[in-house]
Amino acid sequence: LSFYFHMDTKLPVQLKKLASEETKKFMIDGEKGNDFEVIKKSIIAKSISDLRNNSWWINSAMFNYYFNKKNIITDYLEIAENLSLAGLNEFTKTIYLQGNIIEVTMRPR
Repeated sequence: LSFYFHMDTKLPVQLKKLASEETKKFMIDGEKGNDFEVIKKSIIAKSISDLRNNSWWINSAMFNYYFNKKNIITDYLEIAENLSLAGLNEFTKTIYLQGNIIEVTMRPR
């Protein structure tokens, strides 16, 4: 699970604190609104759309099939369709409670 955002180079401490607070709130309290269903529908639509894109077949489908032994053509769509809000909330809470958090701030030279 990763988050990234662009920011003003003068505000990293304030923005990082705000991002950390919002992430913690999401990870502990979970998603409650209709955003989950909207995102789930978008994931499914993108997956179906990707099937018509040659670069997706070369860069994702074939790579995962031959190198990772994963059939993301059928498996991915099935997984996306079976996502649940309760499952997402349980997963994010478990990840957060593990304490494996890495913060990276990249600055221009």
